[in-house]
Amino acid sequence: MFEKIKKSGFRFSITRGFLVAIILSGISLSGTLIGTYFVQNTVDHDIRKEFDQHVVSIETQIRDRFELYTNALYSTQGFFAASGYVTRKEFDTYVENLRIPQRYPGISSLIFVNYIKNDQRQPFLKNLESQNQALTIHPESENGELFVLTHGASFVGEEIPYGFDFGIDPRYTGIFNHAEEAAQPVLTEL
Repeated sequence: MFEKIKKSGFRFSITRGFLVAIILSGISLSGTLIGTYFVQNTVDHDIRKEFDQHVVSIETQIRDRFELYTNALYSTQGFFAASGYVTRKEFDTYVENLRIPQRYPGISSLIFVNYIKNDQRQPFLKNLESQNQALTIHPESENGELFVLTHGASFVGEEIPYGFDFGIDPRYTGIFNHAEEAAQPVLTEL
């Protein structure tokens, strides 16, 4: 092949300087590629690490907020357990002192639902009347158990449906039965 090049009059010669330049360019290009690879991996690792730290931080904040809200419900449960009967005025004072909008942002309402067996319906209503807290249970049903909203506060301007029987909705019946059996308050979306 070189013979053909020589015959055509073209001279092919590689000088030592040219060869050194090619080798140095190859080494520089290889170094650049290797450096780029390591920098990219380091950046990806740092970004992934920062993302993971943000996820853990958000998880912690959500868990803390959830625990805070659950504690608000436990304190309400304790308030009702400490008293034979709580009037709406007492409940309103209690809720006002909790300062829920400031301390528990995101809670839109706080309600207390009484569990009443159907055979205790009339004594329950008479007790409310004697406390000047009369209400009508609605909707009318003959369920064996009632879950009647007797106390509540809304922090978003919604009206509290006093006397509403959540026992008509199987979703709530299951939730409230679980809360009653476990003696634990529940967070729900109403």
